[in-house]
Formats: sequence, C-alpha cells, structure tokens
Amino acid sequence: MKFTDFNLKDTIQAAVTDAGFTEPSPVQRDAIPLVLEGHDLIAQAQTGTGKTAAFGLPMMSMMKADGSTFLHSFQKSVKH
Repeated sequence: MKFTDFNLKDTIQAAVTDAGFTEPSPVQRDAIPLVLEGHDLIAQAQTGTGKTAAFGLPMMSMMKADGSTFLHSFQKSVKH
C-alpha cells in the first residue's frame, strides 16, 4: 500500500510526497481509511510510528477552506 492509495487532497498528498514518505506505517495504513470514513478511532503504537499523521493527514484532507470539515457538513444534514 502507498499513501497515494488513500486519495488524500492533492495538497496533502504533495506535502507527504515532498517529505519523502511513500508507504504508510502499519498504524497509518489501518487508521487513515477509518478516519476518512468518519469513524472514531483510538490507536496505540510505539513512539515514532506515525500516530499523529495517522489522524492528522486525513483530518487535514477533509477540511474545507473555511476550516470546517466535510464530515461536519454531513453530520449537520443528518437528523438524529
């Protein structure tokens, strides 16, 4: 699996590529798709394994220009 498989926003993907990352760590591989789908997530992994990027990259990819997220817009449209 490669970071490009996640279909992150072009700007986020470019930053990941520019930083020299091509393949996600195991925690990133498992977490990023779940976060992109809007699932809550708790992850535990050793220091230095990429946990921050595991939730940060998809969250930044989901943000709109005004700082809100696509998920937030979706949740507002769903009746509880």
